[in-house]
Amino acid sequence: MIEILKCMPGCSVQDLGRFGHRKLGVGSSGALDALALQVGNALLGNEANRPAIEVLIFPIEIRFLTTQAFAVTGTTGKALLDGKELPPWWRTTGHTGQILRIESGPDGGIGYLTFAGRLDVETVLESASTDLKGGFGGHHGRTLRAGDRLAIRSDRSSETHYSFGASPPGIPDSNVIRFVPGFEMDQLSQAHVRSFCEADWTISRQSSRIGFRLEGPMIQFASHIELLSYGVLPGLIQLPPSGQPIVLLADAQTTGGYPRLGSVISSDLRLIAQFAPGKIIQFRHCSIEEAAEAEADEQDYFDRLSTLRGVMCP
Repeated sequence: MIEILKCMPGCSVQDLGRFGHRKLGVGSSGALDALALQVGNALLGNEANRPAIEVLIFPIEIRFLTTQAFAVTGTTGKALLDGKELPPWWRTTGHTGQILRIESGPDGGIGYLTFAGRLDVETVLESASTDLKGGFGGHHGRTLRAGDRLAIRSDRSSETHYSFGASPPGIPDSNVIRFVPGFEMDQLSQAHVRSFCEADWTISRQSSRIGFRLEGPMIQFASHIELLSYGVLPGLIQLPPSGQPIVLLADAQTTGGYPRLGSVISSDLRLIAQFAPGKIIQFRHCSIEEAAEAEADEQDYFDRLSTLRGVMCP
């Protein structure tokens, strides 16, 4: 069991998401950086979909009320166990009474705190992810706060005292986000298409798990476009009347009606989610083949890492 000592807004329990229920108006929720969550679980020998604590704003502090193996992934910020700094993307053991503090990295980012076993939280529609709009799943359907205690069900001994880590997946130095053009992109003038792809877009401070609002040049269609409502998924780039694009994320609604400029490829969606408000990004056209290759590279990275299961975590 753990106790939350300090927690900033937006901290919640998430797994890989809630799928197959969008026709009922229920979104996916789930980790904004699914790969980071999966790596944390792999380091502990867990199934990839075990729920974790997702931290959007730092710091967070927890106290171990029982001895528990854990891993910290995602963030580049410092993780301190009783004041001793841990390497990044690291698995170790917290002993009863020890305090773990995770601080913000230089570029912000999202952190994942996974535990050997399974967080004992509410499962709804086959997922433990917190749906903040619906108020269900996770820890009482809400964000975490100081004083919360979370039990951990272990299906093996969590009192393992070895420590090791993983090399984080390759992250491009550039701020370029790849996207596949959407249905309404070809109705923009060539000047506005160039503007969209060449502009520096700033991630707005009004962003959330629902979507990232972008600030930059106004993008407009020559004439008003009237669309019937359509189904949406995380990664979709919508253009509202303001002319400032929105990139939908895990807590996005299930339907929409704004023009669709494109969709961020899945491999880059986790990258944009790791960017803090104020970060400047650019967009680049991407083919379906390039998107598939990027996804295959990520899967290869995870498959190699997953060999740790049964070797380091019997």
